Amino acid sequence: MRSLGLCIDKLLQVSGALNNLAAGDESKFEIAKAGVLPPLIHHMQSQDTGVATQCAACLATLAEVTPNQAATITEGGLRPTIQCMRSRCARI
Repeated sequence: MRSLGLCIDKLLQVSGALNNLAAGDESKFEIAKAGVLPPLIHHMQSQDTGVATQCAACLATLAEVTPNQAATITEGGLRPTIQCMRSRCARI
């Protein structure tokens, strides 16, 4: 169980760092181009609400530029995003 907690902590740190790095529009595009969308989409569906929230926030930040919106849809992010919106968790 301890390793799961460490994994969650790392996911929170990495997704938070990516969100911070995505401050500029050029950064948003480069981060998405580096292949981060599939893992963010995957972890946005996490049972851990902290991880899901942080990944959803990072995806929202990256989607502020039009090419990343299309890339998120292409990578299968539309349905998980809608599921997050339907979540009963106030944090997501």
